[in-house]
Amino acid sequence: MAKRQACWPIPEVLQNVNREELGDMKLSARDVDDLVAFLGTLTDGYGGVGCLLDWLEAHYPDALFPPGAMTLTQSPYVYRHYVLTNSYVGVSSADNHVYYLAGGSLYNVGDLASWSGRAGCPQPTMK
Repeated sequence: MAKRQACWPIPEVLQNVNREELGDMKLSARDVDDLVAFLGTLTDGYGGVGCLLDWLEAHYPDALFPPGAMTLTQSPYVYRHYVLTNSYVGVSSADNHVYYLAGGSLYNVGDLASWSGRAGCPQPTMK
């Protein structure tokens, strides 16, 4: 994901890139399962939040510009950060509400079910 978003610069010295072992972490099937299970804990339990966040960006461009490059988590929130406006929009698993943070103030802008319905998105589900 980070590479797709051009987050990683080209190495200063290309000879430093080990192309023979790149990506080969020599993980067992159990290690892979454990890693996938761990990564699942970082999603804050919500699946399907991306649809709602994409819809909010499209319908509130003045507040959510430029569109967030990545959906992030910091329990209990799944959120996006908008650098130019230093604002955030997110969903909380603590109370199933949508929040907007701007200018140092946090606003509860309504319940998740209403926003998801308005956006035509499937209801985000707890994993």
